[in-house]
Amino acid sequence: GRKIPVSGKIAPLVERFEKQGNEPLFSTDVCWNVATWREKSFYKTLDRIGIQKESDHTLTPYSCRHYYATRLKQIDVGAALDKSALMGHTSPQMTEHYQHSNIQELREIMEKF
Repeated sequence: GRKIPVSGKIAPLVERFEKQGNEPLFSTDVCWNVATWREKSFYKTLDRIGIQKESDHTLTPYSCRHYYATRLKQIDVGAALDKSALMGHTSPQMTEHYQHSNIQELREIMEKF
């Protein structure tokens, strides 16, 4: 039941998916705990959209959070608090926990130094 903004770039895909009468991508109706939800909803969705094969369930919901937070860090728009709100966090410090740097970003920082 959580509402989040969707990029205009993917909005048509989401609308088409909804019009086709598909079940929600991630449903909490199928379980009562995190382990069951991961097996019955999260992995099933990754399989359906072609991100991961059933035999290779190495991604976790937190993998998605880490990726999303790191990508938000790389976008040079919006305040840190806005990015935290997109993550569902109340503080930028919590969002920073999920962010990572790559070697290219570190090189760019050193060039500015």
